[in-house]
Amino acid sequence: MWPVRKLHGSAQAINLSDGNIALIYNDHPSSRINLTVAISEDDDRTFPFKRVIEDAQGIFSYPSIDQAPDGMLHVTYTYRRETIKHVGLDQEWVMSAAHAMGVSE
Repeated sequence: MWPVRKLHGSAQAINLSDGNIALIYNDHPSSRINLTVAISEDDDRTFPFKRVIEDAQGIFSYPSIDQAPDGMLHVTYTYRRETIKHVGLDQEWVMSAAHAMGVSE
């Protein structure tokens, strides 16, 4: 099950080298804000691990995600309709227990 019922913009999911699935999308039903990476450990039935990577004012659109041979996740997206931004993420950071869905720090 996808973590949102309605996507307002594009999203991409990839199979990770460890068998998990990573998803990049805007976690908002009507705007291209809250650019979020989510990870599923159960073949995309649930995405309990989520991290917002852009939550500032602005529009973050057309996200893409890939995994490098070293395991790092690489995300690119349009940043505020001005430029293309690249962010490198560690899967462990996304999946850290304090950031699992429904758990606050």
